[in-house]
Amino acid sequence: MEIIGYTSSVAPEVGGNDIFEIVSESSRNNVLINVSGVLLFNQHRFLQVLEGERDDLETLLTKIAQDNRHSRMKIHGRLPIEQRLFGRWRMKRLRSSMLDNESMTIHKQLGRLEFTEDWANEVERFYDERLKQAA
Repeated sequence: MEIIGYTSSVAPEVGGNDIFEIVSESSRNNVLINVSGVLLFNQHRFLQVLEGERDDLETLLTKIAQDNRHSRMKIHGRLPIEQRLFGRWRMKRLRSSMLDNESMTIHKQLGRLEFTEDWANEVERFYDERLKQAA
């Protein structure tokens, strides 16, 4: 089993209803292939972590890369895992403005993933965005 993290740029025409649709579709589809994960977004960026078997993740990443609701997809890393971090969720959505305990715990878990240095910076940018929106 693996965990993969990526970021991408939100397409300009994507709105709140589109995000709801992405999460709903992902939840329905991910249960069929036993993939779990979390999706963070703000007005400009997506940050997503996916967990599952390698072949299932490869198929899913190919599909995600072809989705026109985002661009400039960058995979920050993939690591072998023995157990899931986000196994309770077929796709958990976190808005950048959420600052509850669960969201903060997820933020810490994401920051601990040893992908690339860019990954740590991306996670921090999302956290900073949350703090700005909460102020």
